[in-house]
Amino acid sequence: MQNWSALSGIYEGIDFTMYGEEAWNCWLRLEWDDAGLVKGSGYFTPGDDFAEEGVTEVKVDVVFVGQMTRKGMLYGAIVAPDRFDQGVGWAFNLEVDFENKELSGNVLYSEDTLLEGEEGSMKLKYKHSLSSGRMEG
Repeated sequence: MQNWSALSGIYEGIDFTMYGEEAWNCWLRLEWDDAGLVKGSGYFTPGDDFAEEGVTEVKVDVVFVGQMTRKGMLYGAIVAPDRFDQGVGWAFNLEVDFENKELSGNVLYSEDTLLEGEEGSMKLKYKHSLSSGRMEG
C-alpha cells in the first residue's frame, strides 16, 4: 500500500488550461490520507493569456476533493462555489508521479450542465509541506 499522506502539501500549477485555451495559475493546499482520499482548497489566478488582455485582478477560490485508484490515478472534482451566479466545477483525472510529487492530466469544465463540458488539462507540482505554513501566490 502506498503512503499517500506523504504527498500532503502546497501544490502550484502554472499556465494550465481549465477550459478552452485560456491559461490559469493555481495554488492548492492538499491533504492526503493513506486510503488515498484527497481534500483541499486554494485559488486560481489569471495566467499569461489573461495578463496579455489586461486581466490580472481575478482570484477564484476553489475546493478540491479526490480519490486515488489502485493504479495511481486521482479522480475527483474542483468546485468554485462563488464563480458566476451558480458556481462552476471541473471533473478531473490526474496521473500521480509519487517520486516527483507531480499530478498531471485532464479536466472537464462545466458551468450549467455536465453534457456541455469543455476539455482542458492541468499539471500540479509540489512546492512545500503543510507544516511550513506558507501559501504563496
